[in-house]
Amino acid sequence: MRKYILTISILGSLIITSAFLGLLSPFYEFEYLELIFNVSLFFPFILLFSLITYFAPERVFAAWWKFAKFAIPVIFVLLLIVNLGLLHGKNDAWPALIDIPALIFLYSVFTLGSIWQIWKGWRSA
Repeated sequence: MRKYILTISILGSLIITSAFLGLLSPFYEFEYLELIFNVSLFFPFILLFSLITYFAPERVFAAWWKFAKFAIPVIFVLLLIVNLGLLHGKNDAWPALIDIPALIFLYSVFTLGSIWQIWKGWRSA
């Protein structure tokens, strides 16, 4: 399972890197490229914690995975909702006032939850 999670997070991080470098722009309209880019921002977070747990003992990975297997799909769905503009109208003057704090909150929940679970895994010796 560790290799699978690591592989998926590396592939997702490659998507964000290629979108950041503009390699995907000939293939998508700007709106879809922005959606892919914004949702793909989550993959480096997954990559970071999968790398940390990849080299850690099995109990640490198990503790993190117990949290991540539910948090990752929920946060992806919430990221789609935020990035599709469903939290505000399309004609809002300042959608960033809603979107940016929501994104920061979602990334913070995943980061803090992952750190907490990894710490619990290390302590359960």
